[in-house]
Amino acid sequence: SLTKPVHFGKVWIDRERGVALRVEYYESDPTSEQARLACRIESIKHHQLPNDGWVPVEGTRSLHGLDNNKVLSGHIVIDADTITIRREDIPESLFTITFPEGARVHNAITGQTPKAKCQKR
Repeated sequence: SLTKPVHFGKVWIDRERGVALRVEYYESDPTSEQARLACRIESIKHHQLPNDGWVPVEGTRSLHGLDNNKVLSGHIVIDADTITIRREDIPESLFTITFPEGARVHNAITGQTPKAKCQKR
């Protein structure tokens, strides 16, 4: 059985390009009167890849406090020249996560928080 989501999201999509224009995360169902905005990502700019796909490369993220006031805001920028779609340019090591000894990782789907398996060096 699935557990209740940790966050609920609303996404505004550009119909022509199929990309997110704005994203909001809530701590409860955003249609309820008690919905509390946790995070908003907006002013998103996209870069078109050689294969005609689009990726977000710029945006503004704001985190919101218990009273829905903005408490922290930051501008996110990615250098489009560092993006590659060539498989041979992407090392497998990018997908390896090494957790410190004793770390716990929470799985929001199963609700379990087992100790991470650490690799011995």
